[in-house]
Amino acid sequence: MRLFEYDHAVLVGPNGTGKSTLLKLLNKQISLDAGSIQWMPKIKVGYLDQYAKIDPSIKVYTYLYDVFLPLFEKEREMERLYESVATAPEKDHDKILSWASLLGDQLLHSDFYNLKSKVGNIINGLGLSLDILEEPIKNLSGGMRSKIILGKLLLSESDVLLLDEPTNFLDVRHIEWLAKFLINYPKAYIVVSHHEEFLHQIANTVFALENGQITRYKGDFEYYLKERELRFTQQEKAFIAQKKFIQKTEEFINKNIARASTTARAHSRRNMLEKVERIKAPTQTKTYHFQFP
Repeated sequence: MRLFEYDHAVLVGPNGTGKSTLLKLLNKQISLDAGSIQWMPKIKVGYLDQYAKIDPSIKVYTYLYDVFLPLFEKEREMERLYESVATAPEKDHDKILSWASLLGDQLLHSDFYNLKSKVGNIINGLGLSLDILEEPIKNLSGGMRSKIILGKLLLSESDVLLLDEPTNFLDVRHIEWLAKFLINYPKAYIVVSHHEEFLHQIANTVFALENGQITRYKGDFEYYLKERELRFTQQEKAFIAQKKFIQKTEEFINKNIARASTTARAHSRRNMLEKVERIKAPTQTKTYHFQFP
């Protein structure tokens, strides 16, 4: 399984095949029995844990803005540098101002001065009121708490988002908002969801988990459905053809194994048949059928 920089991937498969477990493996929350998972150096992975432990006494504002702490620290360092010019030797002024200016450019590049707007967009998009920012976490309902956890993850702008059922607790309008957000997300993600219409909207890559195997389809969800049907048909034809061949060969063996004149040929066919790799009977997985009203 390989995930590339701009893959907007969805992970699909029958219930119980381990989709959620796979996301936890990718987040290294649980260990593999064999093999390894490797991310490129410095890749920031964000995982949606809707049951994450949060200090219940802190306000939503503090919880969300915690994701921006490195930027606030950079701002404080920039301000400290500008203030230090007043007492620094003149020969160091250019160096100090140059470094402070560099930090300012980095803050601009990070869209630091639009953080309030970013947070407001996420809060409104997920169907919450801005008043919630002043509420302690302990005052939130389970649904609100899950939305806040999702909101913080979206604000983190991780290189890879691992989203397990992100549409939980969202109504139709806010699912549409989340779909648009993900479509425009400039980095990679893997999403697990039972909402087929949502999957149709957000995917440019599909990972299908079936029979313990992961198959990558480089295309949208519609492409995946057509390609899966084509592969099923091809495998079904190959399975039927091989089954007929095996039956015909076994009939020849049973008919000729006892005859002195044909026993050598029968034994040869039996040896050949034992070496044939059996094609598995294809299984047709049911497609999700959820439609927005």
